[in-house]
Amino acid sequence: EEKLKLDKKDKRIKFLEKKIEKLENERYEKLETENYELKQENEELMKKLLTKGRNKNSNFSSNIILT
Repeated sequence: EEKLKLDKKDKRIKFLEKKIEKLENERYEKLETENYELKQENEELMKKLLTKGRNKNSNFSSNIILT
C-alpha cells in the first residue's frame, strides 16, 4: 500500500515536471517570437529615420549613425 502511494506520487511528479517543461518551452518560444518581431520593427523604424535624415540634411543621418 505504501509503495502504491509512492508510485502514484512519483507519476504525479513526473507528469507535473513534463507539464512545467512544456509551459516553459511555450513561454520561451513566445518570447523568441516577440523578440524577433521587435527587432524587425526596430530595423524598419531605423531605416525610416535614416531615410528622413538623408532627405532633410545629410549631416543629420551621419549624426544618427554616430550616436
